[in-house]
Amino acid sequence: NMSLAQYFLVFLAALVGGSYGTVFGGGSFMTLPVLFISGIDPRIAVGTNRFGTVGMTLSSFSVYHKNKHIHWATAKILIPFYLAGTIIGAFLLGKIDGEWIKRMVSWMILVLAFFDLFFYKKTLIHENAKPSFVKQVSGSVVMMFIGTYSMIISASAGTMLVLTLIHLFGLNAKNAISTRPGITLMGNIVGAALVIYQGFVD
Repeated sequence: NMSLAQYFLVFLAALVGGSYGTVFGGGSFMTLPVLFISGIDPRIAVGTNRFGTVGMTLSSFSVYHKNKHIHWATAKILIPFYLAGTIIGAFLLGKIDGEWIKRMVSWMILVLAFFDLFFYKKTLIHENAKPSFVKQVSGSVVMMFIGTYSMIISASAGTMLVLTLIHLFGLNAKNAISTRPGITLMGNIVGAALVIYQGFVD
């Protein structure tokens, strides 16, 4: 059982990570380490974190959809690929060792923190561009991988998704960020339902 201080730390990490994730994506890199430190099984930590992202995704989706900021022409192509990836990832989660997940999350946080610190702003593009057919096909495959990754390791999956929309689908930074919840909402709901079914939500 967690202490009161641990509950408060988890709440604080969820609040900060959720706020960051709603705007930029990738808030799991804040919440997962705290869940690990609190002694929660890594698979349950990932599953619980995935369940928590549903509310965050719904919130950002409602705002961006209401203001007509979601680029639906791109989102409609990618929703099935992300959804397929989350289903694959949800079932793989139950078959992967928890300690391996913890190590991978730790390494990915370090790698992506370094990337965010030194390179992220340089990768942002502020004008839309028409993507080639090859880029769209490659991006669809990448999107399925991101869906799978989001269910197993999760850390900064939102950042990866935004960069994919920018560099493989030609969206500018603003459109990529606002289109993200349009792509991930269905996958996050189905993924959350699957981790609950498997008993990976605490």
